[in-house]
Amino acid sequence: MAILINLAAFSYLFLGSLHMNQNRFSQPFFGHFLAKAKARPMWVLVFLHCFVVCFLPLIRGLRIIPSRPGSSVMCKRGLIKNMSPKTLVNFFLKKIGLNKLLFRLARSEIVNTDGDSANAALKRLEALSPFPSGSAVCIGKREAPSNDVDVHIIIPCYNAEKYILGCLQSINLKHSYIVTVVDDGSSDGSSKILERFSNDPHYEIKHKANGGSASARNYGMFPTIRGRYVVFIDSDDYIDSEILDKMIDVAIERDCDVVQGDAVYITQSGRKKRRRNFKHGSITPIDLDGVPWGKVIKNDLFLNNEFPSGFYFEDTNMSFIVYQNALKIYGFNGAFYYYRLVSGSASHKTKNFKNIDTLYVVLRLFDDRASLGYESNKYIYHKLINQSGFLYQRLIGLGIGIVKNAFIVYSEFIQNTYKQFHFDINDKRLKELEQSLLKSDF
Repeated sequence: MAILINLAAFSYLFLGSLHMNQNRFSQPFFGHFLAKAKARPMWVLVFLHCFVVCFLPLIRGLRIIPSRPGSSVMCKRGLIKNMSPKTLVNFFLKKIGLNKLLFRLARSEIVNTDGDSANAALKRLEALSPFPSGSAVCIGKREAPSNDVDVHIIIPCYNAEKYILGCLQSINLKHSYIVTVVDDGSSDGSSKILERFSNDPHYEIKHKANGGSASARNYGMFPTIRGRYVVFIDSDDYIDSEILDKMIDVAIERDCDVVQGDAVYITQSGRKKRRRNFKHGSITPIDLDGVPWGKVIKNDLFLNNEFPSGFYFEDTNMSFIVYQNALKIYGFNGAFYYYRLVSGSASHKTKNFKNIDTLYVVLRLFDDRASLGYESNKYIYHKLINQSGFLYQRLIGLGIGIVKNAFIVYSEFIQNTYKQFHFDINDKRLKELEQSLLKSDF
């Protein structure tokens, strides 16, 4: 009876965990299990048999006892903290290697593009979503940065009437500052809210036709960055000004190029969901998160570059262009940025063909790196390999065929770009990704 109960419970949990892709390239099978199950019921029976033969004895041997859903679980080998039932199932799948075995069995039937060239794969992708024309290079477009104030805060705003007031009211620094808010063609009440701040000497309100967050941030930096440091805030987020002041102190005292703080993720209603802690103290570019918010950035890092307009995931520019010249980097032990998890944003829709930009933007940025005369280094190589994981995560909703075509293009790109270089990678997960890419082994 106990076996039947456990079998039913874990079968239910597995069906709820189909979209949990923790191993990125090594677990694409799970996103398609339901389709396979409908077409081939035998797959379901094979999986259930694996649970009876492998999982139940393993679970019994470890004496894992969940007290309630989402709670900590006790284990002979220690305490597995805050492991939800879905995560627990994925944990065991990974431990016994069943995920990789099932993917190898299914891979040949999912998609067959063996022997295809990168050019052919790229053409198939461009037929679904054209390659944008934007660029990150902006030599001569802006005036040299000034040091009128300590920090220039730039906020792109589009249809954020629910959150923009709270965002602006959270800014109250002891350091000298200017806030540039760019109304990116909002069609709601955002513009009226911004009018309240038009007479405040700390605020500069700009209006433009809708062009996306990249063009809005670029417009905020035009004609020049007016502060010694620049801080980016999204209009639906807010900050802790006291913590930001301390980060600015560190940036000035240490003459840092970048100071990165921790972040707190909040729900749409403002409830704190989790905190993300980064490495603290003196750090390297590898330790920097690839987004513009949550950081205090020296103005000259944007001297000849901007965010590439027309692309989704335009903030990839941070990892491959902006951080190139960051030499003094510090991780601050404190969270000043509160990031709101807003559902339904365009770039988070898993079935949007525009998500193919996650591949396009890397290809464009490496053209831009060549135009700017930037040389490759271990940090860039590390980020490039890591980016392949995002490639999978953002494209798997469009189908494994699109993922495979993107992989063909990306692997050949890495092989051609780094055929004269070799950088050692110590991270086990990244090492596996690197070997797959260098061998074109999907």
